[in-house]
Amino acid sequence: MEFCPKCEGMLLPKKQKKTTVLHCPHCGFSSKPKKKKDESYKVVWKIEHTPRDEIIVVEGKKRGKKNKEVLKEEMEDYYRSMLEFYPEEGD
Repeated sequence: MEFCPKCEGMLLPKKQKKTTVLHCPHCGFSSKPKKKKDESYKVVWKIEHTPRDEIIVVEGKKRGKKNKEVLKEEMEDYYRSMLEFYPEEGD
């Protein structure tokens, strides 16, 4: 890890054409890294996903008209299953 000689901010790797340079996001200072460490500078972003980020695919048969009672029961089952999948805040 290297620091900027002007503002003492952390120098971050940045691609310029085909080479990697160390760039200060605060003052704009740039320098070339030492040749031994040139390959070791990498920017890695880790994104952690929660169960809420996943896509739920519901498949089923195409149905005709149903009476209100059957539709109401199906909706209640659906809501119960969603409440089980998504825990309450704070759990």
